[in-house]
Amino acid sequence: MKFNTDISVPDLIILVGALGYFICPADVIPDAIPAIGFVDDAAALAAVFRILKKYVTTESGNATKRKLARIFRNTDEEELARIVESLTWKGKKG
Repeated sequence: MKFNTDISVPDLIILVGALGYFICPADVIPDAIPAIGFVDDAAALAAVFRILKKYVTTESGNATKRKLARIFRNTDEEELARIVESLTWKGKKG
């Protein structure tokens, strides 16, 4: 499997920081506060996804589809297509 190693240093710092913040029990908004406790965690994850989508290529997408086909090898093709579709990025390009 080939990994994309072209992640910029600023993006890598944001990724590590956001994931670290997400798993850290000390939050800006405590998770115990109903309804808004996870807003800061969601913002950290949104930053991660925003950065990661820049590095997803057709090649990595096809590799993911092949791996899903192996994992779900006992699943019919129609159901597998629904699984892949549910995992497909539908946001804007670029």
